[in-house]
Amino acid sequence: MAVILYADDLLSEDRTRNGYERMVERVGHKLITAANGQEALEILCEETIDLVYLDVSMPVMGGPAVLRELKSRGLQIPVVMCSAEPEHEVRRYVQDSGYEYVIGICDLLEADNIAKHLSEPAPTILSSDD
Repeated sequence: MAVILYADDLLSEDRTRNGYERMVERVGHKLITAANGQEALEILCEETIDLVYLDVSMPVMGGPAVLRELKSRGLQIPVVMCSAEPEHEVRRYVQDSGYEYVIGICDLLEADNIAKHLSEPAPTILSSDD
């Protein structure tokens, strides 16, 4: 079982958050949610997290700032970046944050497949929503 952190301001709505939690739990993983980047960092300092889904644009602290904090703290956690922005913009945010790896699409339904490959080194998995 992987513990997955999903940080997205859209998850502030109970209905949306509960739907995502049920979907991830159905495939045997635990989902923890955060409504902004600052909340995500607090959770990352308190919990053992295996995989992070991180929205680029959130209130308080956005995804790129969270990436910079993760790097400065030496935390090696796989991250899937999510955004409605064009992929080249998201790629720039990630690279400006000091990360290099770009693969895949942002789809929480793929969390099970990603969790199965957590042992592979990949500091950041980047994608943008269409």
